[in-house]
Amino acid sequence: MIYGDPKMPTKEKETQIRALASSLREIQEYIFAPDMGTDEGCMAWVKDEIGRVVGLPSDFGALGKHTARFLTEKGAMLVGVADSRGTIYNPQGLDVLALIELKRGGKSVADYPDGKKLYVPDFIANAGGVICAAMEYQGAGQSAAFEAIEEKLCRNTRLVLEEAASRGILPREVAVDLAVQRLKNSMSCRRWSRFSSAPGFV
Repeated sequence: MIYGDPKMPTKEKETQIRALASSLREIQEYIFAPDMGTDEGCMAWVKDEIGRVVGLPSDFGALGKHTARFLTEKGAMLVGVADSRGTIYNPQGLDVLALIELKRGGKSVADYPDGKKLYVPDFIANAGGVICAAMEYQGAGQSAAFEAIEEKLCRNTRLVLEEAASRGILPREVAVDLAVQRLKNSMSCRRWSRFSSAPGFV
């Protein structure tokens, strides 16, 4: 585990990120991608160290809000937006400038009054980057990666929300149960797994 303070000096942050990238240089299965607290500068340090990196804007942060403003100025309608503290949705459209002002004031998009608040556990909602990286690692192109992301996110989100409504529990509880069961099913195929049903295995 690596702990990094978001407020640390840039030089210290660069040293830490370069050290992480360098330590995983030979692990080809791991694909670096930006996340909260990192930006294009951080990814440039990674690329400088190991020569590979993935970029995928996914929320209303430093890149996402400017992308949203640019697209709406060109005529697009923003109907949903998320940040680290929540997600809102309005099929009639969201006021991008009002959302930017909220963020500038240190608030979340979830504080926006004219949208329906949505909640999907982060390890489902944020899986797009991991799915994309896995598809790229397998040599898939952009269209195949986008198709896989759409199919898997839609299927898992629908499953979690329907099950949560049916059982009367929080979506996160359903998502954790689902993740644990899938992990057990996957691990049961391994010879050394504690979840294996083969005779002689615990």
